[in-house]
Amino acid sequence: SSFTVRPVTPPPDAAIVYLDSTVTIGSSALSTLSWLAQNYVTNSSMHSTGTNPGRLTPQSTGIYEVAAQVSFSSTEAGMRRVGILDSSGVEIMAQQVVASSRGNVVTVVGYKPVLNVGTYLVCALNMVGHSTMSISTGLGESWFSMVKL
Repeated sequence: SSFTVRPVTPPPDAAIVYLDSTVTIGSSALSTLSWLAQNYVTNSSMHSTGTNPGRLTPQSTGIYEVAAQVSFSSTEAGMRRVGILDSSGVEIMAQQVVASSRGNVVTVVGYKPVLNVGTYLVCALNMVGHSTMSISTGLGESWFSMVKL
């Protein structure tokens, strides 16, 4: 290499947000989670804990890896589904499990080509077989992340 000093580039868009207090969801209806705590956000426009806290918003075009983990409070029988959707409602990736056979933690990872700035991503979930259920909180339990590749 002919560089005498390594070139400095800005960090990619990256964020990880999590639940800071217990959330209870109802059965069947699609629920979008509001992520009111942040572990890190490289650009403050990517996530707000006050305005639209359910969204992660890419700040430039490109390919993004998006992941989520939701820890349900119970392993009782019933179906749990966690999905990542874009602002048009298109599901990027989802994972569905029967809790009695797979436990209570659902993790999903997907990739989103962002062609237009202004797109945002949400983590949505639903369940069948319970009227309500709590979701565990904390960075190691229930979180949502995005990073530009």
